Formats: sequence, C-alpha cells, structure tokens
Amino acid sequence: MTFSPRAIFQRANGYDGVRPINIYLLRLLYILMFFVLGKQTWTHIFTRQEPWNPTDAVVWCVWTAFATLAGLGIVRPLKMLPIIFLEIFYKVLWLLLVAYPLWSKGTLAGSPAEATTSAFMWVILPIVAVPWGYAFVNYIYKPKSKTIEGEQKKTSSSKTRHPEESMETQSNVINLTETAAAVAGPYANLAVAYVNDHVVRMSVMTESFYWHRHPNSDETFLVLEGELLIDIGDKTVTLTRGKMTTVPKNVPHRTRPGTARSVNLTVELSAMGTVRLDQPL
Repeated sequence: MTFSPRAIFQRANGYDGVRPINIYLLRLLYILMFFVLGKQTWTHIFTRQEPWNPTDAVVWCVWTAFATLAGLGIVRPLKMLPIIFLEIFYKVLWLLLVAYPLWSKGTLAGSPAEATTSAFMWVILPIVAVPWGYAFVNYIYKPKSKTIEGEQKKTSSSKTRHPEESMETQSNVINLTETAAAVAGPYANLAVAYVNDHVVRMSVMTESFYWHRHPNSDETFLVLEGELLIDIGDKTVTLTRGKMTTVPKNVPHRTRPGTARSVNLTVELSAMGTVRLDQPL
C-alpha cells in the first residue's frame, strides 16, 4: 500500500469528512498544550512558595485547567474543539487590546508586552488547524433538515390512519424524479410509501449523514441518482445508479454522497429505531 501526500488533504471517512491534515494539526496543538504549557503551569503551581495573589491564582488555575483538558483532545480532536476556540479567542482579543495599540504607536518593541506578543502571534496555527466548515455546522448553525428521527414520528402517526384512507394513499402514483427535484436543502429523508410493516424512504443528500445503527431493522439502499457511499467500519461500499445493497441491523454505518448530490431509496421497518454514534464501533 503506497502513501500519497495528497491523501491528507482529502476528506476522510473516519472523522465526519474532516481532512486528515486538520486532525494532525489539531493533535499537534493538543500535544503542545498538554505537555509544554502543562509542564510550565503545573511546575509553577507546585513550586510556588509565597502566598497567592487572588488574581494571579485565577490566571494560573485557568491555564492549568486549559492545558490539562487539552490532553483529551489528543484522543478526541474534534470533540475538544472548544478548547481551540478558547485559545484563538483570548489570544486574538489580547493582541487587539494590548499589542495593536502599542504597535500602532511604535512602542511595542522593548515593552513588557513584546514577549507575549511574539508568543501569541502563533495563534495563526490553531486558526489554520480548525476545520471551520465542520465547526460551523456542529457548533454554530446546523440547517434544519428532515432526518430519520423526524420521519419516525410521522411513521408512528401514520399507523392511526383509517384503512380506506391508507389504501387511497397507497394507490397514488409517485413521481420520484419530481420529488427529488423539489428538495433544495443539503439533506432530506422522506417517507414516500408504506408496504405492510415497512416504509420506503427517499434520501436526498449533498453532505454526509452521521454515524448510526438500527437495532431492530435491516436497511436496503437503492440508488436513483448520482453515487452513494456507505461507510461500514473502515470499509466503504460504493453504489451507483441502479445498484443496491443491504446493511444488516445493528451494524454501524454512515451514508454520504460520492457525487455533488445523491438520491437513493431505502426500505426498512416502519418502526425502525436509530441510535446515533460519535464514531464507528
């Protein structure tokens, strides 16, 4: 197996589409925080002899907690992104409030703030390391879309329909092409038909869905448009138009478009449960 340097700049399956280069840079930051900053802060705390000034104590306690919690980021780089946000925020804020006024007056060089300014200018590294697209969607704003959980509620309510109403609905001709064309959002999962105790859904996506499993139902996929990638553990199943496959129940998986947009049908139990996963098991 050969290694391609370009691969680290391509979106990865195992980290919700985040590029490996971002994961490597984030882990580097966490390592520096945990070992370098952590050594300085813990050493200062344990070796200090004189009584603490309350304000100084707050500063050193915050830095020590910050450096120690960064250790979790070495293992869970995306989960601990708020630590990186904190670092970027307080360093940029300090540079604006303290360093910039001194620099604009030409008095920064030789001032007590010069050394801290030099250290804080490295804030460019965490700014580059953060996968901002992932951060925006997961921490700031996630567009509303029709997901499996929402459709499950509709499925449950559909069981109370009058039998004659159900038969009339099922006899309607469904134009799947028009249904898919009407979807404008990044992700939609629509129930298009019910067959006995199963439901046929249409999934339209332009971005990855999260890792999950279904404890009580297999799930069959049939691609209508584009290319669908199904990540199962460390393997990926590729489906193009007209191809289908079945993911057994309880198997962790994630779907994502292999092209700019993919449209597929799924067949599953109407009462299928969904368990969201942070990572594949």
